[in-house]
Amino acid sequence: ELGRDTFSRIVYGARVSLQVGIISVIIALVIGGLLGMLSGYFGGRTDTWTMRVVDIMFAFPGIVLAIVIGYAFYR
Repeated sequence: ELGRDTFSRIVYGARVSLQVGIISVIIALVIGGLLGMLSGYFGGRTDTWTMRVVDIMFAFPGIVLAIVIGYAFYR
């Protein structure tokens, strides 16, 4: 009605979502890479501790983990 292009508005609005997605992947890559390198280099207790944390994270479904993290930040 007002002459606005829907596609251009969607692309303009998606910029922030894409930036957030790319930045979160980069942060996860850096943290995961550092933890993996530390576990591989030191081994022993460091490797065992890292694997236990990862096992605990894999034990819970993603939605339950998101709810717990959201509740922890809400308080």
